[in-house]
Amino acid sequence: MTVSIEEQIDAKNFYDSAVLFCKKAESLSNAVCLNPSDLILLIMQIYTIAMRLPNTEPSTWQADEIPTSPDISFGNRDCYWEFYDPFVLEEPVCGSLSDDLRSIFVDLSKGIILYEQGHIADALWEWRFDFRNHWSFHAVDAIRVLNSIAMEEGDNERI
Repeated sequence: MTVSIEEQIDAKNFYDSAVLFCKKAESLSNAVCLNPSDLILLIMQIYTIAMRLPNTEPSTWQADEIPTSPDISFGNRDCYWEFYDPFVLEEPVCGSLSDDLRSIFVDLSKGIILYEQGHIADALWEWRFDFRNHWSFHAVDAIRVLNSIAMEEGDNERI
């Protein structure tokens, strides 16, 4: 499938940000603590770029690998309360910050694998589809929780 120059640039920009996010997520599994504001900025960066990803048509190509998510834990800061549908009054449910970050990691990794195999249009399609149908919701939830931690504890708080 032919990819325009603009789409190649979009793919490269998103790829670079996605790789950076995945490296940070993997470092969390090695007990490296990050400032919540750093994570917020990184998630907002990939979210902003994802909002502008072009709509491409996928081929029948599938990534050979299934990415595994890093073992991330935030201890007593992991669980939070949320509503799935903001327009329906319902009981809140428990969300998980580590699950949010792992979900983003896996969805980004699928496109990274395709991109690195040279399947640019498929990577763009995967990133855009997963963003619109899955990880954008996790990103918004993670930003909200990380923002609460940063504002409550200050920017010097490490998680």
